[in-house]
Amino acid sequence: MVLPDRIFAIVSAVHAQHAALASGDDDQRRSLQKMIVETVVKRCPGEGWGWKRADPGRPLSKDAIANNLLEAGHLVAWDCFDGSTRLPVQRDSMLIDGQVFVDVVGFDHLNGAALATPQPQPQHTSGGSAALVSTGEFFEALQWLDKLYREQMGRANGVDLEGIAAHIYSLYIGERQKGSSVADARGSVVKRIGDILGRTDLHV
Repeated sequence: MVLPDRIFAIVSAVHAQHAALASGDDDQRRSLQKMIVETVVKRCPGEGWGWKRADPGRPLSKDAIANNLLEAGHLVAWDCFDGSTRLPVQRDSMLIDGQVFVDVVGFDHLNGAALATPQPQPQHTSGGSAALVSTGEFFEALQWLDKLYREQMGRANGVDLEGIAAHIYSLYIGERQKGSSVADARGSVVKRIGDILGRTDLHV
């Protein structure tokens, strides 16, 4: 069972707000996972979502979310991040009967923000014809925009949800779907931000 789109959207959005934690040490990664699980539990109450640990003496997972209701009589879990890239992934569930399910008190770390759901797509083109934006490209664009916010715009916390909605969902993806190359789509984002801020020094 693939991680549901609406849960993956939460994973992606929380990661976007705290991307640095995903590349941190185990405690930082566990802190990020805690925020993800708490947000899922708050937004999807009564659906069996929670955290997990391998056994009672082991630490809580630093990258997995669990569910004890979706498969009757079984405990299942999903890795939320790729072990190499540390980017969010939408994978099949793992049967983890014998491990420990951990109930979590829900808290919405996204503060009620509405989420669009990034859809995994099977193809990725570089331009010249209409492109379907893959999940991988989506996160590459997100990392690029976050770096632009931090390094060129001086935003210590990186890109926020409003920036993602305005510049990735509304503009970048739209440009790619019209056939623009990755570079041209990013250029459109930079131009819009420059126009808004009255700056001409921003660059792709």
